[in-house]
Amino acid sequence: MTSETLAAAAPLRRRARDAYANNPHARAAVEAWVTALVGTGARATPTHGDEAARVAITTALERWSDTADINGLSDWYGLQAEIARAMVIDGEALLTMVETPEGLKLRLLPAEMLADAETRDLASGNQIVGGVEFDTYGRRVAYWIYPDLPSAAWVTMSAPQRIDAADVIHLFRPLGAGQVRGVSWLAPVLLKLGEIDQLSDALLVGFKTGAMFAGFLQNEGDMSGDNPFDGEQSGSVMVDGLEPGTIKVLPAGYKMTFATPQQAQQAPDFLSAELRAVAVGMGVPAHLVSGDLSKANYGSLRADLVAFRQRYEQVQYGTLAPVLLRRVHARAVTSLVLAGEIDADGFEMNPRAWTAAEFLFPSPPWIDPAKDAAAYRELIDAGLMSRRQAVAERGWSIEALDAEIAADRAREKALNLTFGAAPAAAGPQLENDDDA
Repeated sequence: MTSETLAAAAPLRRRARDAYANNPHARAAVEAWVTALVGTGARATPTHGDEAARVAITTALERWSDTADINGLSDWYGLQAEIARAMVIDGEALLTMVETPEGLKLRLLPAEMLADAETRDLASGNQIVGGVEFDTYGRRVAYWIYPDLPSAAWVTMSAPQRIDAADVIHLFRPLGAGQVRGVSWLAPVLLKLGEIDQLSDALLVGFKTGAMFAGFLQNEGDMSGDNPFDGEQSGSVMVDGLEPGTIKVLPAGYKMTFATPQQAQQAPDFLSAELRAVAVGMGVPAHLVSGDLSKANYGSLRADLVAFRQRYEQVQYGTLAPVLLRRVHARAVTSLVLAGEIDADGFEMNPRAWTAAEFLFPSPPWIDPAKDAAAYRELIDAGLMSRRQAVAERGWSIEALDAEIAADRAREKALNLTFGAAPAAAGPQLENDDDA
């Protein structure tokens, strides 16, 4: 799929960005994916064998995440949403990792800065395909990236620069073997979104035209033959003739007939079917695209959301975790250790023990809080989930949560405070009716 994706990449990006900016259904579908994929941000759970080391890593990473964005517009968790949005709209996200005097920083670049037209063989035996350099084993070893946006009118077009693959993250969801560049997730529905816009415009014009006809009076004695719809025209604008609320006098012999196309009567059902097709093409539940819950019930919503959850978890753990989260986490921990932010004895001998982590994504919102909380308790009690996993899915660090709980308990004890229902006092045992 290499030649096809390279040929279609630029026009698809432009059309997908236009649809996201101007079409409400396209925006709803994209934001549904972004929310499902990263939510408030995936969190790393270090797996180092020592508890003190895990606490040190987590604490240092939380400090680093506040200033991870080199542009200063967000933190690491907010940047994850921007990356996911770029992957859905453009089909790929391009991220560079930059070591600065203040530590590791992340820079999200537009996809067009990766040179689409850069395809050639190198004297070393390596090959560049669509701006991505491969060695003789087929491994990605470098990326050829423009120093400035190609669309910047005030910048002289510069040749792309070679950046080592260790400093670049190229995130996309492959659709076929050998694919080098990504394809916009909006590609299957762009044409249909345009047709829905045209249909909406046509229906709106029809309703506006229908609103112009207010009432007619027929004068059977008037034989003048004047056209009741004559008006004065200025350029392409009719300044006289029909207006909202107009009452027109019809000359004798005129009879009004209004067209009522069958298609217009079926338009709402047809439009609803088209929006469902858009939802299917984007792989999201239909109500997230249309905003219509009039025909939904608890069972249908749950079935739809469960299927969607299976779909986005495949992307989370098959694409985001291995390509983005694992690499950024390992690079950030290494940078913090070298900067002295983490006291990591033995890091040189076994760096993987310090950089290994599990990545837990925010859990879906609770539909029934009581049932969901009970489910968490049952999973923890049965040994099928740890408290660390449950807390991380809620978007918190277990170290910070436990410290907060301990501080609350100490403060309550110092102030002689008691919250919650007091345990019931044991009453006298009642004899059963048979013994009474």
